Amino acid sequence: MLVSEQVGQLFFDSGSGSERLEYTEYGAGPHWFVLLHGRLMPRRMHQPLARPWRERGCTW
Repeated sequence: MLVSEQVGQLFFDSGSGSERLEYTEYGAGPHWFVLLHGRLMPRRMHQPLARPWRERGCTW
């Protein structure tokens, strides 16, 4: 099954200045989950988990 992936960014102000959070959306629909990576780690580190979960439509 082919499902889209889209990269997005969220900008916000913190106590130390402006910050950016980059994320990848895997698929679409009413059910979603968030995988957060550690600081200075690439967002792509969750691809091995996110892609199979998206294809199976995993929900909790």
